[in-house]
Amino acid sequence: MPAARPRARTTTPLAPPAPVDPLVETWAINDRVTRYLVAALADDDLALALAPKHRTIRAILAHLHAVRRAWIAPSDAALAAPLASVPDDADVATIIAALDASGAAMTAMLADRVATGTRPSGFRPHTAAFVGHHRAQVIWTRKAHGRPLPKTVAFGLWEWGTR
Repeated sequence: MPAARPRARTTTPLAPPAPVDPLVETWAINDRVTRYLVAALADDDLALALAPKHRTIRAILAHLHAVRRAWIAPSDAALAAPLASVPDDADVATIIAALDASGAAMTAMLADRVATGTRPSGFRPHTAAFVGHHRAQVIWTRKAHGRPLPKTVAFGLWEWGTR
């Protein structure tokens, strides 16, 4: 019996994706997951607080945006300048817009610092833990008020490759 001929390759291998710096990629994932969570909130969720003297969900999310501004400003004041504070009466759409803007500015600042080989002045290594802590506060506050996240959203927070 003749030897089997090797099969011809019928597909072209894909080119590897362009390398992304792990710091910039980690930030981008955290940013997308945070905005995914906020998009799942209702406007009336924003007034909820875990206890009377605790921050409301609105205040937690405004704090995230404010800290992003504080991380950006020392490294690139021009990127931080257009980032306005979140108003005390902000709705979900306003908060998402603020997080979109500060998230994009953070990504730009980090990408620039990686490209130039300089350390971001106001940025700290614990950023991912900081953001995750505040996401957990939002989730726990809703749950304490009998409003757990829908399972699709709760599981979706772990789908980092698609968020």
